[in-house]
Amino acid sequence: RLLLQIVTSHPWPQPCFAPPNRVAQAAMALAEGEGDMPERWHLAHACGPRWTSSTVVRFRVWAPHGDAVAVELEASAGGGAVRELPLVRAGDFWEGEAEGLAPGQRYRIAMGSSWNDCFKQEGARLLRRDPCARETDFDSTWCILHAPMRALEPFQGPKFNELVMYELHLGSFAPCDREADAFAFATEKLEYIAALGFNCIQLMPTAEFGGIWGYNSRQQLSTHSPWGPAANLRHFVHRAHSLGIAVLFDVVLNHGAA
Repeated sequence: RLLLQIVTSHPWPQPCFAPPNRVAQAAMALAEGEGDMPERWHLAHACGPRWTSSTVVRFRVWAPHGDAVAVELEASAGGGAVRELPLVRAGDFWEGEAEGLAPGQRYRIAMGSSWNDCFKQEGARLLRRDPCARETDFDSTWCILHAPMRALEPFQGPKFNELVMYELHLGSFAPCDREADAFAFATEKLEYIAALGFNCIQLMPTAEFGGIWGYNSRQQLSTHSPWGPAANLRHFVHRAHSLGIAVLFDVVLNHGAA
């Protein structure tokens, strides 16, 4: 397991796509305009959706063995007709740009593949989640377009040897009737945790997982939607920082769920 103190609200891109120093520079350099990330983010070869303006999204998918890769998009955040955006191959990657989009709309990856030996019952056309999605529907292949992000306010955390850590599993911390809203419930209890004398919260895994505890990852970059929207987790961190509480995330990189 790897503990990382959160420095921005933007998840790290997949490390295999660029040297670590370029990935770090790109992840830290948030855009000042309407878009999501600056050109350095694109140069770091990160995949997933990237807002280039308030209504335009550029998609990038790594699929070296894919065929006719496309992005399927629902017409609105509430559903509606599905349109297809064909992507253009660029080496092992596929890219394309869609206009007229808004946060909350759902999308997924569609492709053909000659390497689909395990799932022949699906037929020639495969529907897949985007492994670089920031938010997903837990019970389907649909991903959710996350709103363009900005950096959190600067925060100076306690020194390492001064940390008084509260380890928190959001699913069991929230009562049964609030588990579907666990991010928001935990935010409501931050003043209580601060009053106990803790200056750091170490969250057990918050990326989407199967099972109970979070160590059976399904999506490395998407929040666990059964606990609420990703925006609520961002607000949790913002509120914790306002109370002088550092937040550590437990990142599970060495195993996951199918």
